[in-house]
Amino acid sequence: PRVQDAMADATKAPAPIEVAYCTFCPCRIISVSALETITREVDLHPLPRREGAAQRTAEAGKAHDFWVIKDQMAFDNIGVTRSAQDGRKYLVCADCEMGPIGLVDPEGFLLARDRVGAAPPAGVEPIQQDPRVLSMALAQLQAAQQGESSAGKAP
Repeated sequence: PRVQDAMADATKAPAPIEVAYCTFCPCRIISVSALETITREVDLHPLPRREGAAQRTAEAGKAHDFWVIKDQMAFDNIGVTRSAQDGRKYLVCADCEMGPIGLVDPEGFLLARDRVGAAPPAGVEPIQQDPRVLSMALAQLQAAQQGESSAGKAP
């Protein structure tokens, strides 16, 4: 019975994911729980292999299942390449620029389901922002806002 249970578990469809993450860095790409999916065979350039990573089906270059995103502003983070030699524009991670993880299509932005993860990769720490940079940016923003408010006042 245990072998049969293990085989049944192995043949189950993967659990649906709610958020897509880059498989190379901790970048959150988009919430996918309510997105439309399509199936289409598209040749995508192979993803680079991470050292020590298991072989992935995405490395074969074929992608079949995509989420369709109509508006680029729906993404949390995404990069779009310039037109490549084949005339396509590809989607890449906005933080580490790894990809392609999808492409731009007349139907919208197609995000390949097998090129993103359900969680950030294990052992990869989120990028820590230097607090000095944040405080400097906040000070510049406040100075700009004060300059705008004083420019509107009559002497």
